[in-house]
Amino acid sequence: MLTIFSIPKPFKDSHIINIQTNAILSWLNLSKDIEVILAGNDYGVDEFCQKNNIFHIKNVQCTEAKTPLLNSVFDLIRIKAKNSILMYINADVILTKDFLKILNFLPHEEFLIIGQRLDLNIKELINFSNNKWEHNLNQQIKEKKIVHAPMGSDYFIFKKKSFQNLPPFAVGRISWDNWVIEEGLKKMLTIDASPLYKVIHQNHDYSHKTNKSQAEDKKNISFSRENRFLATLKDVKYIITKNGINKKTSSFNNAPKIIKKKLYYGFISFLKIIRKSTSFGIKICKKIAKFINIPIFYLERSECEKLKDCILLANLLEHQPPNSDRYQEYPWMLKNIKITSGKILDVGSTASNMLYDFLPKEVEINSIDLNPKEITNKNIRFSIGDIRQTIYPENNFDVITCISTLEHIGVAGRYNSDDDQNGDVKAMSEMKRILKPNGFLLITVPYGLRDVLPINKLYNKERLTKLLSDFSEVSIMYKKYQKKYGLWLTVNENEAAKTDMLTDSWYAIAFIKAKK
Repeated sequence: MLTIFSIPKPFKDSHIINIQTNAILSWLNLSKDIEVILAGNDYGVDEFCQKNNIFHIKNVQCTEAKTPLLNSVFDLIRIKAKNSILMYINADVILTKDFLKILNFLPHEEFLIIGQRLDLNIKELINFSNNKWEHNLNQQIKEKKIVHAPMGSDYFIFKKKSFQNLPPFAVGRISWDNWVIEEGLKKMLTIDASPLYKVIHQNHDYSHKTNKSQAEDKKNISFSRENRFLATLKDVKYIITKNGINKKTSSFNNAPKIIKKKLYYGFISFLKIIRKSTSFGIKICKKIAKFINIPIFYLERSECEKLKDCILLANLLEHQPPNSDRYQEYPWMLKNIKITSGKILDVGSTASNMLYDFLPKEVEINSIDLNPKEITNKNIRFSIGDIRQTIYPENNFDVITCISTLEHIGVAGRYNSDDDQNGDVKAMSEMKRILKPNGFLLITVPYGLRDVLPINKLYNKERLTKLLSDFSEVSIMYKKYQKKYGLWLTVNENEAAKTDMLTDSWYAIAFIKAKK
């Protein structure tokens, strides 16, 4: 029937013990015909396998930091598994018996089945001897679940012969699931089972993420570098419903990303011409934008009048979930840049191409980043450099933009950054040095109660006050994603500060405009 395999974390932390026990026992509870195999030598795995009569693969190749390598596990599973259909799943994901419906629709040809997850806070061990455990869990899901964004996948169902070319990805690190989806899209029938069933992910913190794990993140990304666009669930063309496998309803949003990019830039050139004509030209632009499903409704009314910017935003935002920061940050940035001449510096190079199309040609656009960047316009002055110490002279720029960048500075392994606890403080000092008197610094940073992501700093009132103390004027706006309404709403500092990513599903954002 099916072999389910996974690579658990160490059975040390009490919460991890509970959620991994819940997950693995739920798989064993599905059917006697399903084989479960656990891999890896982490603490407590062998004991758990012996206690629950689970086959254990021990001789797994690992990174220098002792993190299991997925290609080694997949190779060993192909040898040890009794069944021809395999399923890799993360060790904190619960399956109920409704999951078995997916197995009724397995294709004959080579395939990959993936899907979205529901995020749920579960702290206690589930009593599987209670016949109502699934009913109780479903009630909890109705009341408290969060549907995770359709980005990667927490499980993969495929035939035993598939993915023999899997690179040596470190498990539990980023990018590898996107690689698997991309490989599936290229070589086999890839299907999203989310409409039929969503797996249940039990929330946890990310304390297992360390500087070593960030280095492994970077290594994983290097294996995916040949894929310019990271594939996600949104790229999958087929779905499983109660009626079987069906092709997704055709729409522009389901087109391959590379085609979208070319079309978007083609529309930019076209819209630049007709939007300069009359109000009738603007109406035509809006109709075109609506026809190709550009998310204009995420922008403020004043920005909607600049349709070329909406197109650029749509290009940048495609495949971002509705709670993405970018839907809020870019319109805010464009709205607050008032200059018609002079110099602007884009730190992190997140918006350089957009700025060039948005600003008058008299504005000199500069861009700086630690890494090489694809800047599509040769008139943008791009430099590889560290914003903590630049070669720019004092009092050089009229505006500096730093969108979703400051929080990554000094986070080891993130965008090639080193480990520097005060990296953001140094960056702010340098940006103030190179900003002209009366010039403006536009920054966005994540804001909230605690950070569960190992890839950025999270800010609060105390840290922002320290960063902004040397500026003459500072205005800060806060926005928070309200999952109840599916909208970003402006909130006060107190409410933004209470945002908890574990319960609110996202952090708040601080939008900072600081005058030198």
